[in-house]
Amino acid sequence: MDEIQDLKNLVQEMVSIIQDNQSPVLGDWIPQSVTLKCTGLSKSTLYRLRKSGVIRASYLSDTRAGLFYRASDLQKLLNDNEKLI
Repeated sequence: MDEIQDLKNLVQEMVSIIQDNQSPVLGDWIPQSVTLKCTGLSKSTLYRLRKSGVIRASYLSDTRAGLFYRASDLQKLLNDNEKLI
């Protein structure tokens, strides 16, 4: 039961971060700032995951957000690393 509550709390936190962030989520694309907050990963880890082809990113130089990541790639990464704890 604690695991379910933990997941609910994480989802609520992610929704709150996305709503509070000034950069909008565009379809399946999430700004790097939101990605960092939601996953707890560092910029260097995201860089390594991008370079190894695990996750995809898009860069928009004319926006404040800059890098965007696919939510589906992040979800797949979580699912692939799922373990019974």
